[in-house]
Amino acid sequence: MCESTGQSPMKERVKKYVPISNAADRFGVSRPTFYLFMQNFDEERFEEIPDNVREFLDLISTDPQPEEVKVFLTVKGTPKDAESGKPIKIKDLQDDYVEREAIFREMSSLKAMVDKTEHQRHITMMKLKNNEDETVMIRRLIEDNPDDNAEYKMRFASLEKRNDSLKADLAELDRQMTIAQKQLYDQERRLQKNEESRKLRTRMESWTDDDGLMTLCVGNDGRSMVIFQLLSDETVENPGFSVSLIMETPSGNMVLGRYVPDEGKNFVLIDDVLPNLRLKYEVRCEYQGNTLVSGRYNLLLR
Repeated sequence: MCESTGQSPMKERVKKYVPISNAADRFGVSRPTFYLFMQNFDEERFEEIPDNVREFLDLISTDPQPEEVKVFLTVKGTPKDAESGKPIKIKDLQDDYVEREAIFREMSSLKAMVDKTEHQRHITMMKLKNNEDETVMIRRLIEDNPDDNAEYKMRFASLEKRNDSLKADLAELDRQMTIAQKQLYDQERRLQKNEESRKLRTRMESWTDDDGLMTLCVGNDGRSMVIFQLLSDETVENPGFSVSLIMETPSGNMVLGRYVPDEGKNFVLIDDVLPNLRLKYEVRCEYQGNTLVSGRYNLLLR
Protein backbone atom coordinates (compact mmCIF):
# COMPACT_ATOMS: atom_id res chain seq x y z
CA MET A 1 0.00 0.00 0.00
CA CYS A 2 1.28 3.48 -0.88
CA GLU A 3 1.73 5.92 1.99
CA SER A 4 -0.16 9.18 1.72
CA THR A 5 2.42 11.97 1.26
CA GLY A 6 0.23 14.69 -0.20
CA GLN A 7 1.53 13.87 -3.68
CA SER A 8 -0.36 10.97 -5.16
CA PRO A 9 1.68 8.75 -7.50
CA MET A 10 -1.54 8.06 -9.42
CA LYS A 11 -2.13 11.80 -9.69
CA GLU A 12 1.22 12.23 -11.43
CA ARG A 13 0.52 9.31 -13.76
CA VAL A 14 -2.88 10.65 -14.76
CA LYS A 15 -1.46 14.12 -15.43
CA LYS A 16 0.90 12.56 -18.00
CA TYR A 17 -2.12 11.69 -20.13
CA VAL A 18 -4.89 14.15 -19.35
CA PRO A 19 -5.45 17.20 -17.10
CA ILE A 20 -7.08 16.22 -13.81
CA SER A 21 -9.96 18.63 -14.43
CA ASN A 22 -10.68 17.00 -17.81
CA ALA A 23 -10.65 13.52 -16.31
CA ALA A 24 -12.97 14.63 -13.50
CA ASP A 25 -15.36 16.23 -16.00
CA ARG A 26 -15.37 13.11 -18.14
CA PHE A 27 -16.44 11.00 -15.17
CA GLY A 28 -18.97 13.55 -13.98
CA VAL A 29 -17.34 14.40 -10.63
CA SER A 30 -15.58 17.39 -9.10
CA ARG A 31 -11.80 17.65 -9.02
CA PRO A 32 -11.64 17.13 -5.22
CA THR A 33 -13.71 13.98 -5.62
CA PHE A 34 -11.44 12.70 -8.38
CA TYR A 35 -8.40 13.45 -6.20
CA LEU A 36 -10.06 11.38 -3.48
CA PHE A 37 -10.56 8.51 -5.93
CA MET A 38 -6.86 8.62 -6.85
CA GLN A 39 -5.89 8.67 -3.17
CA ASN A 40 -8.17 5.71 -2.49
CA PHE A 41 -6.52 3.87 -5.37
CA ASP A 42 -3.04 4.54 -3.96
CA GLU A 43 -4.19 3.33 -0.55
CA GLU A 44 -5.91 0.28 -2.08
CA ARG A 45 -9.38 1.28 -0.93
CA PHE A 46 -10.75 0.07 -4.25
CA GLU A 47 -14.29 -0.54 -2.97
CA GLU A 48 -14.65 3.24 -2.51
CA ILE A 49 -14.03 3.95 -6.20
CA PRO A 50 -16.79 3.75 -8.88
CA ASP A 51 -16.26 0.90 -11.32
CA ASN A 52 -15.61 3.05 -14.41
CA VAL A 53 -13.10 5.27 -12.53
CA ARG A 54 -11.39 2.21 -11.06
CA GLU A 55 -11.09 0.71 -14.54
CA PHE A 56 -9.57 3.96 -15.82
CA LEU A 57 -7.03 4.12 -12.98
CA ASP A 58 -6.19 0.44 -13.52
CA LEU A 59 -5.43 1.30 -17.14
CA ILE A 60 -3.26 4.29 -16.15
CA SER A 61 -1.29 2.09 -13.75
CA THR A 62 -0.13 -0.03 -16.71
CA ASP A 63 1.55 2.95 -18.46
CA PRO A 64 -0.61 2.63 -21.58
CA GLN A 65 -0.19 4.38 -24.91
CA PRO A 66 -1.86 7.83 -25.09
CA GLU A 67 -4.25 6.54 -27.76
CA GLU A 68 -5.51 3.84 -25.39
CA VAL A 69 -6.37 6.47 -22.79
CA LYS A 70 -8.11 8.61 -25.40
CA VAL A 71 -10.19 5.66 -26.59
CA PHE A 72 -11.11 4.70 -23.02
CA LEU A 73 -12.30 8.20 -22.15
CA THR A 74 -14.26 8.33 -25.40
CA VAL A 75 -16.00 5.00 -24.95
CA LYS A 76 -16.26 4.53 -21.18
CA GLY A 77 -16.33 8.01 -19.75
CA THR A 78 -19.46 9.23 -18.07
CA PRO A 79 -22.23 10.25 -20.54
CA LYS A 80 -23.31 13.87 -20.84
CA ASP A 81 -26.70 15.35 -20.18
CA ALA A 82 -28.52 15.90 -23.46
CA GLU A 83 -29.99 19.25 -22.44
CA SER A 84 -27.18 20.93 -20.49
CA GLY A 85 -24.23 19.17 -22.10
CA LYS A 86 -22.70 18.71 -18.64
CA PRO A 87 -21.40 15.32 -17.51
CA ILE A 88 -23.92 13.31 -15.55
CA LYS A 89 -22.74 12.66 -12.03
CA ILE A 90 -22.40 9.05 -10.98
CA LYS A 91 -24.90 9.67 -8.19
CA ASP A 92 -27.46 10.82 -10.77
CA LEU A 93 -27.02 7.59 -12.72
CA GLN A 94 -27.38 5.59 -9.51
CA ASP A 95 -30.50 7.59 -8.58
CA ASP A 96 -31.98 6.81 -12.00
CA TYR A 97 -31.37 3.11 -11.43
CA VAL A 98 -32.79 3.18 -7.88
CA GLU A 99 -35.89 5.05 -9.06
CA ARG A 100 -36.45 2.60 -11.91
CA GLU A 101 -36.10 -0.39 -9.57
CA ALA A 102 -38.55 1.23 -7.12
CA ILE A 103 -41.05 1.71 -9.95
CA PHE A 104 -40.74 -1.95 -10.96
CA ARG A 105 -41.31 -3.07 -7.36
CA GLU A 106 -44.34 -0.81 -7.00
CA MET A 107 -45.77 -2.03 -10.30
CA SER A 108 -45.27 -5.66 -9.27
CA SER A 109 -47.08 -5.00 -5.97
CA LEU A 110 -49.93 -3.20 -7.75
CA LYS A 111 -50.33 -5.98 -10.31
CA ALA A 112 -50.53 -8.54 -7.49
CA MET A 113 -53.16 -6.37 -5.78
CA VAL A 114 -55.18 -6.07 -9.00
CA ASP A 115 -55.06 -9.85 -9.51
CA LYS A 116 -56.12 -10.52 -5.90
CA THR A 117 -58.93 -7.97 -6.08
CA GLU A 118 -60.12 -9.41 -9.39
CA HIS A 119 -60.23 -12.88 -7.83
CA GLN A 120 -62.15 -11.64 -4.78
CA ARG A 121 -64.54 -9.75 -7.02
CA HIS A 122 -65.24 -12.89 -9.06
CA ILE A 123 -66.01 -14.93 -5.92
CA THR A 124 -68.21 -12.16 -4.50
CA MET A 125 -70.19 -11.93 -7.74
CA MET A 126 -70.78 -15.72 -7.68
CA LYS A 127 -71.98 -15.53 -4.06
CA LEU A 128 -74.27 -12.63 -4.91
CA LYS A 129 -75.77 -14.48 -7.86
CA ASN A 130 -76.43 -17.60 -5.77
CA ASN A 131 -77.91 -15.48 -2.99
CA GLU A 132 -80.17 -13.61 -5.41
CA ASP A 133 -81.32 -16.88 -6.97
CA GLU A 134 -82.25 -18.19 -3.51
CA THR A 135 -84.02 -14.90 -2.73
CA VAL A 136 -86.21 -15.30 -5.81
CA MET A 137 -87.01 -18.88 -4.81
CA ILE A 138 -87.98 -17.88 -1.24
CA ARG A 139 -90.16 -15.03 -2.53
CA ARG A 140 -92.10 -17.53 -4.65
CA LEU A 141 -92.57 -19.82 -1.63
CA ILE A 142 -93.94 -16.89 0.38
CA GLU A 143 -96.38 -16.06 -2.43
CA ASP A 144 -97.44 -19.70 -2.72
CA ASN A 145 -98.01 -20.08 1.07
CA PRO A 146 -99.70 -16.88 2.28
CA ASP A 147 -101.00 -18.51 5.51
CA ASP A 148 -97.88 -20.33 6.66
CA ASN A 149 -94.78 -18.38 5.64
CA ALA A 150 -93.23 -17.02 8.85
CA GLU A 151 -90.12 -19.16 8.43
CA TYR A 152 -89.84 -18.17 4.76
CA LYS A 153 -90.14 -14.49 5.66
CA MET A 154 -87.29 -14.78 8.18
CA ARG A 155 -85.15 -16.52 5.58
CA PHE A 156 -86.09 -13.89 3.00
CA ALA A 157 -85.07 -11.05 5.35
CA SER A 158 -81.75 -12.80 6.04
CA LEU A 159 -81.11 -13.22 2.33
CA GLU A 160 -81.93 -9.57 1.59
CA LYS A 161 -79.50 -8.47 4.30
CA ARG A 162 -76.85 -10.77 2.85
CA ASN A 163 -77.50 -9.36 -0.63
CA ASP A 164 -76.97 -5.81 0.63
CA SER A 165 -73.73 -6.85 2.34
CA LEU A 166 -72.43 -8.60 -0.82
CA LYS A 167 -73.35 -5.60 -2.97
CA ALA A 168 -71.46 -3.33 -0.57
CA ASP A 169 -68.47 -5.70 -0.71
CA LEU A 170 -68.62 -5.67 -4.52
CA ALA A 171 -68.77 -1.87 -4.63
CA GLU A 172 -65.73 -1.66 -2.34
CA LEU A 173 -63.80 -4.14 -4.47
CA ASP A 174 -64.67 -2.13 -7.58
CA ARG A 175 -63.40 1.00 -5.82
CA GLN A 176 -60.16 -0.72 -4.84
CA MET A 177 -59.76 -2.06 -8.38
CA THR A 178 -60.21 1.41 -9.88
CA ILE A 179 -57.65 2.92 -7.51
CA ALA A 180 -55.11 0.13 -8.11
CA GLN A 181 -55.52 0.30 -11.89
CA LYS A 182 -55.07 4.08 -11.85
CA GLN A 183 -51.97 3.75 -9.67
CA LEU A 184 -50.64 1.09 -12.02
CA TYR A 185 -51.27 3.37 -15.01
CA ASP A 186 -49.50 6.24 -13.21
CA GLN A 187 -46.50 4.01 -12.49
CA GLU A 188 -46.35 2.89 -16.13
CA ARG A 189 -46.35 6.54 -17.20
CA ARG A 190 -43.67 7.29 -14.62
CA LEU A 191 -41.57 4.42 -15.93
CA GLN A 192 -42.02 5.67 -19.50
CA LYS A 193 -40.88 9.16 -18.52
CA ASN A 194 -37.95 7.69 -16.60
CA GLU A 195 -36.94 5.71 -19.68
CA GLU A 196 -37.26 8.75 -21.94
CA SER A 197 -35.19 10.80 -19.50
CA ARG A 198 -32.58 8.04 -19.27
CA LYS A 199 -32.23 7.90 -23.05
CA LEU A 200 -31.63 11.63 -23.16
CA ARG A 201 -29.24 11.56 -20.22
CA THR A 202 -27.14 8.71 -21.61
CA ARG A 203 -26.14 10.58 -24.73
CA MET A 204 -22.42 10.21 -25.32
CA GLU A 205 -20.13 12.65 -27.04
CA SER A 206 -16.65 12.47 -28.48
CA TRP A 207 -14.76 15.55 -29.71
CA THR A 208 -11.60 15.37 -31.81
CA ASP A 209 -9.70 18.28 -33.29
CA ASP A 210 -6.47 16.90 -34.70
CA ASP A 211 -4.97 16.84 -38.20
CA GLY A 212 -6.75 20.05 -39.21
CA LEU A 213 -10.17 18.45 -38.83
CA MET A 214 -12.64 18.90 -35.98
CA THR A 215 -15.31 16.24 -35.57
CA LEU A 216 -18.02 15.56 -33.02
CA CYS A 217 -19.74 12.20 -32.66
CA VAL A 218 -22.94 12.10 -30.62
CA GLY A 219 -24.46 8.70 -29.87
CA ASN A 220 -27.89 8.12 -28.38
CA ASP A 221 -30.70 5.56 -28.62
CA GLY A 222 -29.06 3.43 -31.30
CA ARG A 223 -28.11 6.34 -33.54
CA SER A 224 -25.05 8.51 -34.14
CA MET A 225 -24.63 12.01 -35.48
CA VAL A 226 -21.21 12.86 -36.92
CA ILE A 227 -20.43 16.57 -37.26
CA PHE A 228 -17.28 17.87 -38.96
CA GLN A 229 -15.49 21.10 -39.79
CA LEU A 230 -12.15 22.05 -41.27
CA LEU A 231 -9.60 23.75 -39.01
CA SER A 232 -7.73 25.67 -41.67
CA ASP A 233 -6.83 29.32 -42.03
CA GLU A 234 -7.34 29.03 -45.76
CA THR A 235 -10.87 29.32 -47.10
CA VAL A 236 -11.92 26.28 -49.09
CA GLU A 237 -15.07 26.72 -51.11
CA ASN A 238 -17.46 23.78 -51.19
CA PRO A 239 -15.21 21.06 -49.78
CA GLY A 240 -16.48 17.55 -50.34
CA PHE A 241 -17.03 15.66 -47.09
CA SER A 242 -17.85 12.00 -46.71
CA VAL A 243 -18.08 9.66 -43.73
CA SER A 244 -17.23 5.97 -44.06
CA LEU A 245 -18.38 3.40 -41.51
CA ILE A 246 -15.62 0.87 -40.87
CA MET A 247 -15.37 -2.43 -39.04
CA GLU A 248 -11.86 -3.60 -38.24
CA THR A 249 -11.39 -7.35 -38.74
CA PRO A 250 -8.35 -9.63 -38.40
CA SER A 251 -8.11 -9.80 -42.19
CA GLY A 252 -8.41 -6.05 -42.70
CA ASN A 253 -10.82 -3.16 -42.65
CA MET A 254 -14.35 -3.64 -43.93
CA VAL A 255 -16.25 -0.59 -45.15
CA LEU A 256 -19.88 -1.04 -44.15
CA GLY A 257 -21.22 2.13 -45.69
CA ARG A 258 -20.48 5.61 -46.93
CA TYR A 259 -22.49 8.66 -45.92
CA VAL A 260 -22.50 11.99 -47.74
CA PRO A 261 -24.06 15.07 -46.10
CA ASP A 262 -26.89 16.94 -47.73
CA GLU A 263 -25.93 20.16 -49.45
CA GLY A 264 -25.18 22.94 -46.99
CA LYS A 265 -24.91 20.57 -44.01
CA ASN A 266 -21.85 19.57 -42.04
CA PHE A 267 -23.18 16.39 -40.50
CA VAL A 268 -24.49 12.92 -41.32
CA LEU A 269 -26.79 10.61 -39.38
CA ILE A 270 -25.95 6.95 -38.92
CA ASP A 271 -29.02 5.02 -37.80
CA ASP A 272 -29.12 1.85 -39.88
CA VAL A 273 -26.63 -0.34 -38.00
CA LEU A 274 -26.94 -2.36 -34.81
CA PRO A 275 -25.95 -0.58 -31.58
CA ASN A 276 -23.10 -1.68 -29.30
CA LEU A 277 -20.88 -2.75 -32.21
CA ARG A 278 -17.24 -1.72 -32.13
CA LEU A 279 -17.07 0.41 -35.22
CA LYS A 280 -15.03 3.35 -36.43
CA TYR A 281 -15.92 6.21 -38.69
CA GLU A 282 -13.59 7.93 -41.10
CA VAL A 283 -14.20 11.54 -42.11
CA ARG A 284 -12.61 12.57 -45.40
CA CYS A 285 -12.51 16.03 -46.93
CA GLU A 286 -11.70 16.30 -50.63
CA TYR A 287 -11.25 19.31 -52.89
CA GLN A 288 -10.78 19.20 -56.64
CA GLY A 289 -10.00 15.50 -56.54
CA ASN A 290 -7.40 15.77 -53.76
CA THR A 291 -7.78 14.66 -50.17
CA LEU A 292 -7.20 17.66 -47.94
CA VAL A 293 -7.55 15.89 -44.61
CA SER A 294 -8.98 12.69 -43.16
CA GLY A 295 -9.28 11.10 -39.76
CA ARG A 296 -10.55 7.86 -38.23
CA TYR A 297 -12.25 7.69 -34.86
CA ASN A 298 -14.40 5.45 -32.65
CA LEU A 299 -18.10 5.53 -33.41
CA LEU A 300 -20.41 6.09 -30.46
CA LEU A 301 -23.59 4.13 -31.11
CA ARG A 302 -25.65 3.24 -28.02
